[in-house]
Order: sequence, then C-alpha cells, then structure tokens
Amino acid sequence: MTPTARAELGISNSGTADELPSGKGCEWEAKPSGLDGHFLFGAVVYPKLSVDKVDSSEGKTETTIGGRRAVRSTGAAGSVYAVSLEVTPSSRVDVEFIGGGGRVPAEQMWSWVEKWANLVEPELP
Repeated sequence: MTPTARAELGISNSGTADELPSGKGCEWEAKPSGLDGHFLFGAVVYPKLSVDKVDSSEGKTETTIGGRRAVRSTGAAGSVYAVSLEVTPSSRVDVEFIGGGGRVPAEQMWSWVEKWANLVEPELP
C-alpha cells in the first residue's frame, strides 16, 4: 500500500495478511472521508483464477479500469463491493471495500472500491 493510497483511502493500520486456498490477500482498516462506521479495504492476488471465475451470489458486471479488463461484483447483502482486475488471462487481483452493513448507498460503496481499484491498477504488471 503506497502512502498516497493510505492517505486517499483513510487507511489507519499496516494491514493484516491472509492466506486463502487459491490466493494471498491483505486487509486494511479504514475511516473513509464522509462515512461513519467500520470499513476495510482488501486486496487478494489469485495467480490461477481469471476474471471469468469471479463468483458472486448478487451479480457481476464487466467493466474496464485503466484500460484493463475488470469485473464488478457485490456480496454479503451489500456489505462487500469488489473489482476484480485482470492481470493475465488466467490471473487476477481483487480489490474490495467492505463494511456499512448495507446502510451505505451503493453509489458511495462503488465510488470507494473504484477509487481503490484505480490506485492498485497502475501497480500491476
């Protein structure tokens, strides 16, 4: 996480690493400007899962971030908003904005996860 990203997103800790069966991730606690409550920003690297393999019980849509193929998805009853960025045709990085318990309008949640995705995308190979 770059210092610029930390400042723009309101990150308040150094992050917590997580090992998943198919990837490695990290989550950071945040206090985004204009939002009340507990929020997390997350990033997960999936070296063997493409954006075509995004699993979402609440739907997904194709998009583009920085000229890169991406998929937007939601989950956990409106508490998790994610953008999956294609790294190669068979790998991806998911960035997530988590929190709000469904009380934060979707437009605000999307705005924060897309800001996060736009900060991460230039750092990808």
